[in-house]
Amino acid sequence: MLAATLVSAMPHVLFPTRFGTCGIAWNDTGLTGFQLPEETDALTEQHLARKARSLLATEPPPGWVQGVIDRVQQHLDGKLQDFAGTVLDWSRVTDFQQAVYLQAQAIKPGYKKSYGEIAKLMALGNEAAR
Repeated sequence: MLAATLVSAMPHVLFPTRFGTCGIAWNDTGLTGFQLPEETDALTEQHLARKARSLLATEPPPGWVQGVIDRVQQHLDGKLQDFAGTVLDWSRVTDFQQAVYLQAQAIKPGYKKSYGEIAKLMALGNEAAR
């Protein structure tokens, strides 16, 4: 059973930002996880690995992943970045979750939308915002 889990695990890598260590996980399809800094690097890695079912990368990430890392670092340095074109692996999310994420990705850098506004854009009632 453990061997099957390891075979299906995706790589991840930790990287420094102005606010602390972040993490990113990926597979051949797209990003599978992102983690903001926790109290320690070990907690950051633990949470990312659990959520993304990933293992620490032993090699540098592919060029497109490094590009996302670079944009995250710039974003957290105050140079707002647009992540709308970031390729994501949708295989472990529901259709509803994907629709919410797509609405969130459409929010331009420097702008915000409430859960209620996103629910309205998805033609859902205010109750859906919860």
